[in-house]
Amino acid sequence: MRGGGMSGARDDARPRRVAVAAVCDIANYGDQLFPLIAAHRLAPLGIAVEAVAPGAAHRLRPGALTPRSLDWLLAGGEMLDGVLIGGGNIVYNLRADYLARSGARDSWLGQGLHTGLWLGAALAAAIRDIPFGFNAPGLPYPFSGATARDVLRPVLQAADCCAFRDAASARLAEAAGVAVQQVPDTAIEIARMWPRDGLAPAAEAEGQPYAALHLRLAGEPEAHLAAVAALLDGFCTGQGLRPLLIAIGDDLGDGAAARRLAAAMTVPARVLGGDRSLQAVAAAIAGARIYLGGSLHGYVTAAAYGVPGLVVTAQPLRKFAGFLDWMERPADLATDWAAACARAVPLLAGGRVVVPDRIWQALDAHWAAVAAMLEAPQRRRAERAAMLRALTLRAVSRQGGGGLEWLMAGWHPPSARARTA
Repeated sequence: MRGGGMSGARDDARPRRVAVAAVCDIANYGDQLFPLIAAHRLAPLGIAVEAVAPGAAHRLRPGALTPRSLDWLLAGGEMLDGVLIGGGNIVYNLRADYLARSGARDSWLGQGLHTGLWLGAALAAAIRDIPFGFNAPGLPYPFSGATARDVLRPVLQAADCCAFRDAASARLAEAAGVAVQQVPDTAIEIARMWPRDGLAPAAEAEGQPYAALHLRLAGEPEAHLAAVAALLDGFCTGQGLRPLLIAIGDDLGDGAAARRLAAAMTVPARVLGGDRSLQAVAAAIAGARIYLGGSLHGYVTAAAYGVPGLVVTAQPLRKFAGFLDWMERPADLATDWAAACARAVPLLAGGRVVVPDRIWQALDAHWAAVAAMLEAPQRRRAERAAMLRALTLRAVSRQGGGGLEWLMAGWHPPSARARTA
């Protein structure tokens, strides 16, 4: 018998299912790839995937898996056999609501649910008594000493797979005193999931050679947009390329940025909007002569299909350097568009990009570890129980003397909860 569901037991005749928790409710190309990649990898083993997102509302690109909510994962009675957390830059340190900090609090995204997705998914696995693992997410910010000790450590100790996508994330995780593995961002397997020969060419290119371009604005003045437009006009004209502007993250403003950039350019530019499918985005990047943009997963997709590219960002976050290190191409980062346009010329002459073998080896080992996790659900049962005790004790003790009230809140009828609120 294998473990599963709410009771820890399963009928071997039932197909196995794994929940993949990611921020896949946002209309962002990369985040919606992770459940699909997991489904592609696990399908040959007879394992189906349920995507899980923080909330019940979602904005999906065509081709994405429709996610369940974290509430469903925590309280639902449907049987599952395991939980994977990630990918994406989602293991936040719980000290801030990063969406609110970026101005998204008043949006449909809600009140900080995304910050705690990883912890909620781990708790759901422990409640259900099923194994869970980290599916190469990023850990973007350090944890405080107390939170690392009291929260992150028991979670990592209870996880069957502790894979993080770059060296910086691994170092921050290991500050909790638990060894972890480094596994590259799983989206690099997109060309194995969707081979180039099976993708329809980007209609927007109209059969002409083109550059796949992505611009993410962060409140820059109109003069910045005009300067980028002039630089890209010069680059595309000089290289004989049509500009194809790709909206990779519509909920991050990419569609509006692409339309504004197209209007500012003198070279006729086409826009691949946020309503286009995940496969259409992949095809547009796969068919380009070069990719230039501020999206990590735009660059990851380009690398997967052998297309030369540059990450263009004034904020060189750990996630960019981490993937470039896996690719053994640390120079594929430009801090502004002037540098990007200058460096893109020799890149075009350099031929196709080759993904290093060590990436495939690390990913093969990771998915083998996931399969092994599902074959031995009892292996970390004691650690999952210890995690539940530790996190419950911490939650109760931090209620300012109201621990019993917090503990019993879920058992009060709605009218009683309203009176005590």
